[in-house]
Amino acid sequence: MTTTDTSVTVVVPGPHLMAALLGARDQHLRQVEQAFPETVVSVRGNEITLRGERASELGRLFEELVGLLERGHQLDPAGLDRVIGMVRADERPTEVLTHQVLRGSKGRQVR
Repeated sequence: MTTTDTSVTVVVPGPHLMAALLGARDQHLRQVEQAFPETVVSVRGNEITLRGERASELGRLFEELVGLLERGHQLDPAGLDRVIGMVRADERPTEVLTHQVLRGSKGRQVR
């Protein structure tokens, strides 16, 4: 059996989202690269190109992260690990993490 490398390109809608997605000094990008060592990640402008066996899974991860950022979430190392785990388990973080669980007495959302 032979394996073929897949190539996926993710286009990030704006520079502000790209900066938040990659993190300060690209720390989020390095964390993602460590979680998916078999996939090559190339960033140029607002495009992220992924090549490797798990490129489609990693592409879905970046799309989910962009969706979370668009909804006002902030990325941190622990949250990024959680999202990576959810994507690996074939869950949709944009649905799970943005779902309203409960409203407090003053109308604020409780997660």
